Amino acid sequence: SVGNMVDLVPVLAKTDVSNAVYHTLDKPGIISGSKPDPALRDPTARAYYNTGRSLLERRTIPDMDRAINCFEGAVRAAPQSVLARSYLALALMGRNFLAADPAYIDRAYAVARQAVQISPDDSSGHHALCALDIVTGHFDEALEHGLRALEQGDPTERVLGEIAQLWKQLGRPDKAIQWFAKAKVSESQTADYDAILGDSWLFLVEDEKAAEAYEIASKFRPDLPDGWLGLCYLKLLQRHFEDARLLFGQRAAEYNEFHNTRAFQAQLEFLTHNFAEAERLYSEILRIDPNGVSAEQYGAISSKSALAKLKMTRGDEITAAKLIQECIAHDKAELMKAPRHPEILYRLAADYAVAGDTASALSHLKASIAAGYINYRSIQIDPRFDGVISSPEFQEIISKLAAHVAELRDRSLLKTNTNPE
Repeated sequence: SVGNMVDLVPVLAKTDVSNAVYHTLDKPGIISGSKPDPALRDPTARAYYNTGRSLLERRTIPDMDRAINCFEGAVRAAPQSVLARSYLALALMGRNFLAADPAYIDRAYAVARQAVQISPDDSSGHHALCALDIVTGHFDEALEHGLRALEQGDPTERVLGEIAQLWKQLGRPDKAIQWFAKAKVSESQTADYDAILGDSWLFLVEDEKAAEAYEIASKFRPDLPDGWLGLCYLKLLQRHFEDARLLFGQRAAEYNEFHNTRAFQAQLEFLTHNFAEAERLYSEILRIDPNGVSAEQYGAISSKSALAKLKMTRGDEITAAKLIQECIAHDKAELMKAPRHPEILYRLAADYAVAGDTASALSHLKASIAAGYINYRSIQIDPRFDGVISSPEFQEIISKLAAHVAELRDRSLLKTNTNPE
């Protein structure tokens, strides 16, 4: 149960799969023998599909909406297309990431399931379901769909990358690094996964390798903020706060159309205790994205939870109490849908810490770590835990987690050195 103390290493080990399954990637020459998808055979559908793929990479709300329209056009032109439906599902998922609305996820699932119904042996539908299941915390199903996609002849970087993301979510960045390396060998764009690879090294506290990966991402994908923001976040975790602020200020104007730039700016002010500016930024984010919880963002800090802490700090206890109770109710409802989701468990831990419920905060923190939340440096500088950070139990939790991460890091470095990619 959530309240029970658990030993981190055995619990995380349970997320492993058998060696035979894990080595699926080592099978040589996985090639699909199926004929081209209808969307690639029909000229109109193909034009819509190719344009949608291009728009999908831009990761802004207007472009994501345009991508959705294009994939819908491809489905109309080629009604039996599995590929167009799969990418429509991914675009809907991406749109939810940019501004949360459960309707996008519901529709994404419906479209992806249609794809699988049309052709159960086509890997594209399973790829889309794998991505959706990772985002929604259905990890067993995600692994099943990812492996089905591989078995059905899709060794592309997207499927390999999704399985790597799954391992990262489950608190196994050491395994994620191996799968990302496979994805990089297969990918069409050189730096597509370098920023995420940097995140994996960051979680392992292998900062030089993280910085190197972020630099590569910045160099070869200068159109995206991921590598630059990764470097900023790394400096934050290293507590080089002024360096983080300086680097952010140098590049922020280039990427102001991306939603994660503003989210990181708010987090930068929050984590460095510039609370007045943090409150202004989080208030604006909440206005624009009222249902958002900063899913898959650094630190798992929802705007409403941060605002509760900020308002409580400046004495507005009535507003703070209202906000944090709304957070607790929302996150408990989300946890019912995905009981093992590490980010949701972590958000609840922070919610309870802000609310002053130390026992619930610590029990949910333990549960989040057992589920895969291992970024202990972020926990240590999260102001929402200010009320519990000095407790012996909190310090013991962090100490055990740091030891576990060190073990994973040593294991990963050994594999990297003995089996270089």
